[in-house]
Amino acid sequence: MRLAGFALTATLAAAGAAQGQTQTAARVVATSPAVGAQVPPSTSAVSVTFDRPMQPSWSFAGRPQDAPSYVSQPSLSTDGRTITVAVQLQPGRSYVVWLNSESYKNFKDAQGQPAEPFRLTFSTSQ
Repeated sequence: MRLAGFALTATLAAAGAAQGQTQTAARVVATSPAVGAQVPPSTSAVSVTFDRPMQPSWSFAGRPQDAPSYVSQPSLSTDGRTITVAVQLQPGRSYVVWLNSESYKNFKDAQGQPAEPFRLTFSTSQ
């Protein structure tokens, strides 16, 4: 059974490629804050920009003690490539946010394919 499922997936992928559809996963091309940046604790939003339009769904994943406090629902930009969420940060902290993970895959492109997982890290000044 598993082999038959693989053959179906491979056939669908080949058909999509023949029609000129992209079969690669969406990728993060920019974040704010930037990866590894130190920002003031007054920073009020986290945003992520993808290489293509995305669906209005998301998975900001990770351990609660490592994540910022989210103070609003995320929003999608008019071009569909950037997702922004309001946050509250604390001084002198390091943050880790996974944009998708092995278990959570709700950052999806317009065709419904999950984006590649991406680890965003940043810290705040005192």
